[in-house]
Amino acid sequence: MRRVLFISHYDGLYGASRSLLNLLDGLRESDIKPHVMLPKDGDLVRELEARSIRCQIQPVVWWETAKPLSLRIRTRFLSELYRSIAPISRLIKDWKIDVVYSNSSVFPVGRIVARTNRIPHIWHVREFGDLHFSFKFILPRWWSLRFIKSSAAVICNSEAVREYHFGERSRLRLRSSLRHRKGNLSACNAQADRIHVIYNGIASRGQFDTFAERRGGSRRNEAYTFMIIGSVSPMKGQASAIEALARLREQGVFAKLVVAGTGRKEYVDHCWQLADELGVADRVDFTGFLPDPYDAYFKADCLLNCSEHEGLGRVTAEAMSACLPVIGRNSGGTPEVIMHDRTGFLYDTQL
Repeated sequence: MRRVLFISHYDGLYGASRSLLNLLDGLRESDIKPHVMLPKDGDLVRELEARSIRCQIQPVVWWETAKPLSLRIRTRFLSELYRSIAPISRLIKDWKIDVVYSNSSVFPVGRIVARTNRIPHIWHVREFGDLHFSFKFILPRWWSLRFIKSSAAVICNSEAVREYHFGERSRLRLRSSLRHRKGNLSACNAQADRIHVIYNGIASRGQFDTFAERRGGSRRNEAYTFMIIGSVSPMKGQASAIEALARLREQGVFAKLVVAGTGRKEYVDHCWQLADELGVADRVDFTGFLPDPYDAYFKADCLLNCSEHEGLGRVTAEAMSACLPVIGRNSGGTPEVIMHDRTGFLYDTQL
């Protein structure tokens, strides 16, 4: 039996964490014993405990930031990263770990401790980073991507994410940097062969059948109900969904919008104010975080994905598994989930 240490950067139950749980569920019948390391206690810990999966709370230092880069930020990052290595290495030895898996690209310590302990490392890249969240690598981008590709394997959750980070433009930038620094181009090509695209698992075949049966018996709403779910932020496009709702109102369409998720108070307040200014405040329902979004999927009539730079769009796939019609922006990884006019609809501009 192989023991795998899964390292997560987040304790909540949004996309990356839900995908990690699906992965752990799928490994139940395999010859793998999972151990999970989380930065702090939270909802994800409760889910792991329910599955009898051993977990450890240990801070994880991010190597990406939305703050302006400075010498102070770089120095602090390197100091905190250095201090985090020893306790994680002790976990690897105590648990007799065979493989380390990092559930996001925003932290490097998984690769570091795997290299220190001479065991394989798998890096799961799930986000665009700078495009979606305005995150920038604290260390040079070319070096950071090269370090990611030094893992035994790199998994991207969509072709769009793979192409953005490791596609031809990225390879040309890296090769230019390596030539300038007299690097090894053959090593660069070998690293590219380790990059794979694996879409997030959502549900089993039996669950799909159950969802279809449940959807068939769901109640029709008095008003056509759209839903947008995820962290409430400008990157997710809740404001665009509210503007679209106002346009439907002008056309005489009786529709409502459910906004599920949490976010910064400034943007949540902005969305509330926008809905009020456009005269649709009584048609917008902010539900907050939903631990199990499927109840909401079955009560809605259509899911919206208004994010411009979505790595994959897990909620889009979840909604489709619940037989819910979907409309998504024609960008990022969303077109890999939605086949326009067949499994949903794509749009190229603001709704």
